[in-house]
Amino acid sequence: SEGDLVWPAASVAVVQNVTEHKQRFYMDCKDKIVCMAMHPSGDIFACGTAGEIPEISIWNTRTMRTLQILRGFHRKGLTHLCFSPDGEQLLSVGADPNHCIAVYEWEKNRIIFDDQCGPENVLATVFRDNVTFVTAVMDDMFFWGPDPVAKYRKRRAHFGRIGQPQPVTCVGTMGA
Repeated sequence: SEGDLVWPAASVAVVQNVTEHKQRFYMDCKDKIVCMAMHPSGDIFACGTAGEIPEISIWNTRTMRTLQILRGFHRKGLTHLCFSPDGEQLLSVGADPNHCIAVYEWEKNRIIFDDQCGPENVLATVFRDNVTFVTAVMDDMFFWGPDPVAKYRKRRAHFGRIGQPQPVTCVGTMGA
């Protein structure tokens, strides 16, 4: 329902109706949930797990049914998930030493792009539009966008000459 809260509790995702004081539980994750993302529809969530071979469970909060399980690309757990504005793609960031990323066409269970972010922990991710996404690390930010040779090209953000580098711990998009 509108205004319900969703959060992880170990390997269970809890859906809380605050008005009615009722909870429902999604229990199909096989390991501890360490990141979540909400689909633009508001009814679908993705949960990323810890573990040697983590899984991404995509499920419907109204029916509590699994729509897709994505596994096999990442190692050592996940740190971030985010859906594209149209909801057709899902970006994932791994907890491995190179913080590997994958962009999935999640309904088709297909990776359309993968790369390495690098050795620094990724602190934030967001899709800017349906073809461009951003990753933020300790003292830097990168824009990943269309490239004629590859699916995406990584470009470093320019912060100017005056300011000191600082951690970018969150990033969002504005507008419709």
